[in-house]
Amino acid sequence: MEKNGLVVGLRGSKAIIEIARMSSCGDKCATCAGGCSTPPLVVEVDNALQAKQGDFVVLEAPEHAIIQSTMIMYTLPLVVFILGVVLGMQVFAGFVPANPELVGILTGFIFLVFAYVGIALFRKDKQILKMRTILKKL
Repeated sequence: MEKNGLVVGLRGSKAIIEIARMSSCGDKCATCAGGCSTPPLVVEVDNALQAKQGDFVVLEAPEHAIIQSTMIMYTLPLVVFILGVVLGMQVFAGFVPANPELVGILTGFIFLVFAYVGIALFRKDKQILKMRTILKKL
């Protein structure tokens, strides 16, 4: 995936790049009249091309990295939540026989919290979860 950006600053060997975001309504804000604003995304990448402040650049992120990040951030918590609901209804519902669905849902949310905490801890330690965005050209 490629995105155009503007170098807004430099920090050592890194370039700070501002990328314009598309709005969720498809960038048709004049016809939408919803009044939403889409703030730009600011990323910091290695400045391998020696870009200077004010340069327009193209950023590239490998598609497999985007798919992998999406799977980790969205699919894994969903699967863990469903697993928590099922386990809560099958295992822990015996403690509260009046409402096993409530126990299942609460267990699912507890599992969901643990999933996001685990992802956050894993992300800090491992390079695999970091998006590898590179400057492609000026």
